[in-house]
Amino acid sequence: MNRKILPMLVAVSLVMCCFGGIGCTYRAGDFTLASTKNLYAHGVDLTKLPQKQGVEAEGDAKFFGFGLNYKDPTDRALEKGGGNLMIDAVYYVESYWFFAKAKVRGTVVNVPYEAGPGFTAPGGATTQPTTSMSSAASP
Repeated sequence: MNRKILPMLVAVSLVMCCFGGIGCTYRAGDFTLASTKNLYAHGVDLTKLPQKQGVEAEGDAKFFGFGLNYKDPTDRALEKGGGNLMIDAVYYVESYWFFAKAKVRGTVVNVPYEAGPGFTAPGGATTQPTTSMSSAASP
């Protein structure tokens, strides 16, 4: 009986190994700007900053795609490119029989953040520390 089962197990194993590497990649989205960092780029000409084109990064493989996210590959691409913003980012999903992973490709730039004294961000937040809290509490 073992002699009949062994060739069948070998054949099934070979077929599973062949199909295990087959999958597909599809484009999940295109973004003009993408970042996982908080930055303020008002008045910055992104076309004049040094750019690193073709930066690509992958996320971790997830079983059946559960927990798949785009933040991890974006963070890895930003670290790889030495910047804090991606231009023309394209997100892909590579899915196989039992797992999937996210992938991103784009151009990385480093937007300088120079907030000097008196800098006012949108919403009125300033970089100058307030010294007295009593004026805010009075009616």
